[in-house]
Amino acid sequence: MKNFVQSLKDYKWLVVFTLAYLIPFTAYFLSQDNGEFIWYIVVVILLIALVIGTLPKSQLSRGVVWGLSVWALLHLAGGSVRVGETVLYGLQLIPLYNGGGEMILLKYDQVVHAFGFGLSAFAMLHFLRRYESDKNKIGVYIIAALSGMGLGVINEIVEFIATLLFPGNG
Repeated sequence: MKNFVQSLKDYKWLVVFTLAYLIPFTAYFLSQDNGEFIWYIVVVILLIALVIGTLPKSQLSRGVVWGLSVWALLHLAGGSVRVGETVLYGLQLIPLYNGGGEMILLKYDQVVHAFGFGLSAFAMLHFLRRYESDKNKIGVYIIAALSGMGLGVINEIVEFIATLLFPGNG
């Protein structure tokens, strides 16, 4: 607990930044009775506590930790910021039209997931580098990449649980 409190003190501006968006998003999702995103807020809070609690061991760089907080902000904005008749997660960044049908090349959701899980893989690489030597350099990169993909799978499971808990969600 002492290390957790010290990490909070060391990252006080990150904590202020994170609370500055978590509190309004929580209030908004509660006012909308949006159980799906309240579920995500709980998951985000647990992940923030996990990251901050493990900082003395993981020694993640400040840039990575700030990036993770920005990722959470982008995710929560994706479910609440309205763009036309949809929210950011429904926004097509590069729509393609192929004759009679529509094909979506890139959506906000895909960009946020790519940013977040790319950053997660980078965080794992940062953590694993302490075990790196000339003999296992490629292995460390492979494990970091696979870890990022594995975290992406866990995210999809969390999102699937949300579809089971909150039918009719977005």
